[in-house]
Amino acid sequence: MLLRAYARELAAAVQEAGFQAGVIFSFEERAPHLGLVKGILTFLDGSELHFSEFLAATEDGVHKIKYRYHCAHGPSLRFRYDNGRDPKARSLSTYPHHKHTPAEIIPADPPSLIQAIREAESLVAIP
Repeated sequence: MLLRAYARELAAAVQEAGFQAGVIFSFEERAPHLGLVKGILTFLDGSELHFSEFLAATEDGVHKIKYRYHCAHGPSLRFRYDNGRDPKARSLSTYPHHKHTPAEIIPADPPSLIQAIREAESLVAIP
């Protein structure tokens, strides 16, 4: 039940995003306490935010086991947050959490999907 409520909250946040031209959102329950949220938010300028969160529900709430928030305009990366075990990020203080920018990989605490949406919105060029 916690996972479904969390997924509904994320779905609402995605639908409310500014400057959007399209939304794909899905939630899959994987086991009694596991789930996957994923989707694509397309903005008016053609930028896309691809996102995925692999989730676990515990007595303490919902936790992200794996996540990825990838924002790009065509082939040009704007940013990507993830907690993949990237060897290039091993020396960062927040490893395995990190942020890819067009120029480098930098330390970053894990953002929420809502924070990633807000960052993507701030980069959208209004046509």
